[in-house]
Amino acid sequence: MPTFGEKSMYSLEGEEADHLKSLNERFIRWQEKQIALLTFSINLLFTISIASVGLIINNFDKPIFKEKYAWGYILPQTVAFIITISSIFGIVALFCRLFDFRLTKTIIRKRILLFKVKNEIKYENCEELTQKKLNDKIKSLNCFTKYLGKATWCFFILQAVTFVIALILLIYKI
Repeated sequence: MPTFGEKSMYSLEGEEADHLKSLNERFIRWQEKQIALLTFSINLLFTISIASVGLIINNFDKPIFKEKYAWGYILPQTVAFIITISSIFGIVALFCRLFDFRLTKTIIRKRILLFKVKNEIKYENCEELTQKKLNDKIKSLNCFTKYLGKATWCFFILQAVTFVIALILLIYKI
């Protein structure tokens, strides 16, 4: 890749070096969060799926579910459907959160590049960047992360509410 800028990041001292170090540490922290969230979410969704299937399979023919209906459907089918809807909300929330983390990490990377461009520090990129290009990109990415954050919370609340409804329905009808 071509290299742009005049200063080497290794020759920086004082406030410039501290600021660049802080930006790099933030980037690493967000990258670690993204990986940890992905791992946790995969395990959570797997656990919910197995638990839901196990509940339905193990209790479908038991007397506790015989002649039990909810909204005109057999109780196990109704609860399984609601838990499936809850899982779908969770999956959508997961993807919103993952994209939010990914874009946040990208914003930090763009801020590092912006710092390098402003201070004429050498950087590698496929094209020479300007402060305006980087500021515009950061602004648009910030807008996306704002909406993804709100969407994540909305879908998480929907997931929690539908799961609680399934539990209440199950406990109330049994």
